[in-house]
Amino acid sequence: MFAVVTSGKKIYKVFTVCLLVAVLICSIAFTVNNSAKAEEDFPKGATHNERINFLSKMGYSADIKNEEQKSEIFIPAEFSSVYNNYNSLQKSAGYDLLPFAGKKATLYSVKLEDKTRDDLYAHIIVYEGNIIGGDISALSVDDGFMLPLKNGE
Repeated sequence: MFAVVTSGKKIYKVFTVCLLVAVLICSIAFTVNNSAKAEEDFPKGATHNERINFLSKMGYSADIKNEEQKSEIFIPAEFSSVYNNYNSLQKSAGYDLLPFAGKKATLYSVKLEDKTRDDLYAHIIVYEGNIIGGDISALSVDDGFMLPLKNGE
């Protein structure tokens, strides 16, 4: 018969190391699983046609007389109260910008056709080819508004 005699301190150290390794393995598995699942859940928005189709599924039509505007944005690492309010709007539509904090993304602004307004725009935030948020806005000072960008898929 084989027996190992160790002190209580060694057993505690071995147990602690094993526990830390197990936690690390679980954390990595959870992160890999969540990022793969999350990417599948985002609508595609890498191309102009993908963004226009996305808007179409929500019932909006792009105004073809106006070009889509593109700008690079930086999602702040720490959200201010203004960004927290904007993220609340995102969450109401099933998006969340918090996982993208500290990342660069692309903002596409698309003028929408509307019979009653001339100031209606879709703002679509795209990260690595996926739509991660945005809004529908009427830019008028008098009666402007901002609505969540509902996931049309």
